Amino acid sequence: MPNIPADTPCKLTIGNEDYDVTVIAFDDNNLTIEAKDELPYTIAEAKLENGTTVLLELLIKRIESNSTKANPAGQRMMHAFNEEIQVVDSNDAIPFDKNLDVAQIDAIASAVCNNMTFIWGPPGTGKTTVISHVISELLSRERSVLLVSHTNSAVNGAIEKIDQKYYSEHWEPENEQYPILRLGVGGRELESRLQIETQIKVASHDLMLEKEQLETEFDDDLEIIPVLMTTAELSETSKVFANKLNVKVDRINMGKYPQIKCNIGNDGEKIYHLPFDQQYYKTKIDKHRGEKYAWTVQEAEEAGFRRAYRWSDN
Repeated sequence: MPNIPADTPCKLTIGNEDYDVTVIAFDDNNLTIEAKDELPYTIAEAKLENGTTVLLELLIKRIESNSTKANPAGQRMMHAFNEEIQVVDSNDAIPFDKNLDVAQIDAIASAVCNNMTFIWGPPGTGKTTVISHVISELLSRERSVLLVSHTNSAVNGAIEKIDQKYYSEHWEPENEQYPILRLGVGGRELESRLQIETQIKVASHDLMLEKEQLETEFDDDLEIIPVLMTTAELSETSKVFANKLNVKVDRINMGKYPQIKCNIGNDGEKIYHLPFDQQYYKTKIDKHRGEKYAWTVQEAEEAGFRRAYRWSDN
């Protein structure tokens, strides 16, 4: 059996039934697949197919199933064709690896020099290698990149290639924090420099050094006075505590403003909330839905709102 990469979509035939499956793992003695539909409890004989024909069949099914669905993300991407935004000038020189073929070089140049590029190819054609070169070029130009996929193994494979290329060609440890970060549970252990725990430790160390430097720059005789800014009148006890703690109190007079929240529920019911009602601070007012702030209870009730009931959890 030929080696089949993880995440390869295949067609599994059992008797007269075909099933869409995905390869999860493959080694010398075992093949692990994932099926969307439930497979028979016992299987005497089965045939597993992959290749261009299977991929095209799956693509046609996906297009047909999504043809009538809204696709806001796709619409946003299509609008990008009308925007005159380029990552780099198309005349900039891009150094290409001598091991890349013509199709890969064209794909990298298109991705780096254009707003949008779609790259398609069956498993094993070097898409991950292309992705690693594209992202490495973007990082070298101080661009930010978000890499996402529907499987962990795809992200891990791309991250590892990007890491190897960037680390060997561009990384200078004494300069800054490592710019590549793997978020989420990856399924297998990656280089420690890619893990968020390591980067947090590095960032914390840098912040501590910065803190120590700032502390040495301050005059030892500099007096720092804490200030409490409030809209409420403090009680006498609070004033005594503030004085003992050497806290300066600044009271801000915000003036008069409507405080009664007139909210419309999902069922259309109109309810008003007074300050200190149970749901007052959780209630958000959206004026586009006809909600408002009222000065008085009379104003709220004349607008058709009722007082909120006291909420209790049974």
